[in-house]
Amino acid sequence: MVEPPSDPERVNFAVVGSQEYDNPKYPWFSRAKAAAMTQAVVSALPDSVDLVFASPRESLEFEPIADYDASAFPREGDADLFSGSTAARGSLIRDGHVGTLTVDVRAWDRPVPPCVAGALDRRDTLPDGTVLDSLDSWFEINGVRTLERTVVAYLPDGTRVVATSGDADNTDPRVGTKPSGHIPLTLDELTAIATIMPLRATAQVVPAVPLMPSCGADTDGNGPELTRETVDRLDRAPEARWADMPSNSDLTLDRPIGSLTDRSDHSG
Repeated sequence: MVEPPSDPERVNFAVVGSQEYDNPKYPWFSRAKAAAMTQAVVSALPDSVDLVFASPRESLEFEPIADYDASAFPREGDADLFSGSTAARGSLIRDGHVGTLTVDVRAWDRPVPPCVAGALDRRDTLPDGTVLDSLDSWFEINGVRTLERTVVAYLPDGTRVVATSGDADNTDPRVGTKPSGHIPLTLDELTAIATIMPLRATAQVVPAVPLMPSCGADTDGNGPELTRETVDRLDRAPEARWADMPSNSDLTLDRPIGSLTDRSDHSG
């Protein structure tokens, strides 16, 4: 059964403060779970797709679950629209075109919503009970059209995963590059990502490369871009400097100095 669309509603809000992992309100999620989910999504990218080298937050790392105070919203239930989910995002390159991937995961204890006209292109049910909603859409701002492709998976263990890929180029916001017109992932590829086992709320956590802590700095954004090659060179610099110091010739370190970033290779 397909229900008619309702009138759109808009909710604006602002939040001050930080979110933390290991929130007891969401026992299914933790920093270790986020690391396992991140590794699983990166590994699920097709071989022909590269994840753009960027900060951890822009490299498909799942962030702490958003948990907003319900009293800050005008109506009961509004906070639920934004609370309870963890999201990861990154930029992808395929065949020379840049696009995006965003994956949002939450525990889902509600019925699968009804089909609403215009909200999805099709609904499929897999043999294990997974319900898949898919949609190809676009939106336009100031005459610039952006393409988006979305798969929503309602998994049988009580997890909802929303995987969205678009043609926007967010690699350098200072440039304001126009969308490429090429979405980097197909519906089948988004479905494969949305249904991987580690994203399920009930999935056992498999040890993964730990997440890097987030960091930031006040900047005007005019510095040079940090490429993978530049970071690799800087990572090697401490040990190279140590080896070049004559006073250290008789000293042996009990461990390598290691990477300045301690960051795994997230290329796809």
